Amino acid sequence: MEYSNEKLNEIESLASKLLTPTQIGVLLDIEETEMRDDVNTVGHPARKAFMKGYIRTVLEMNQDVIDAAQAGSPFAQQKLEGLRDNVRNELYI
Repeated sequence: MEYSNEKLNEIESLASKLLTPTQIGVLLDIEETEMRDDVNTVGHPARKAFMKGYIRTVLEMNQDVIDAAQAGSPFAQQKLEGLRDNVRNELYI
């Protein structure tokens, strides 16, 4: 499916609120399986929009964990180690 810039902006905004591709499809009147397929296709504009919104929120959440860990929260320090491990796994370190 081809998406207008307006539709891609809506996808990005809704993904930043941590909605699933299925939920976004329902809200935007896009067939659910088509939305999921488009979001799961590397390089697809819908995937790029979805990932930008999703990752923007993940970035904010990670910063909160970092701040809490630096303030001495044992839970946040443990969570931060998990985030670090995620990066290492993707980089094959």
